[in-house]
Amino acid sequence: MSRPPTAGVIRLRPHHLLCLVAFQGEGYSPEFVEKTRGLQRALLADGTVIELVRGPDDLCDGCPEMKEECVSLAPDSGVDGLDHAASALLGVSPGRHRAADLLQSLKDAYSAERGYEVCGGCSWLPRMDCPRVIAIRLRELFPEKPTHGGGPRA
Repeated sequence: MSRPPTAGVIRLRPHHLLCLVAFQGEGYSPEFVEKTRGLQRALLADGTVIELVRGPDDLCDGCPEMKEECVSLAPDSGVDGLDHAASALLGVSPGRHRAADLLQSLKDAYSAERGYEVCGGCSWLPRMDCPRVIAIRLRELFPEKPTHGGGPRA
């Protein structure tokens, strides 16, 4: 099990950053959904710090399937591979990062095609199409600024 959260810091496995961006209100239980909504709101709040960790995190703490023998914790579960792929996409290592910086890194590096590569082993992919949702959410979070010509309009 993970440690208790530190005030103002969200502890996340690297791939769970993508999960929180993609989250649409579905989950294992109503309690898990509410916990995940809270983490998603915190992720998007000004000044949030994310501590990228190896192993169970604050999102895992809300999962009703989280047990000492949780299948996701097994070395051959594929979850470590998801974390490695997400870390590589973001260009980050475990440790503390400003959430805004991680989201900017995600926006700069992300495409739905890369998302399918990162999320390929995830059991939620067939149900949620998270890579497509992440691409949409990133466009909402970072809208393109219109460019205007140099002169006055006629």
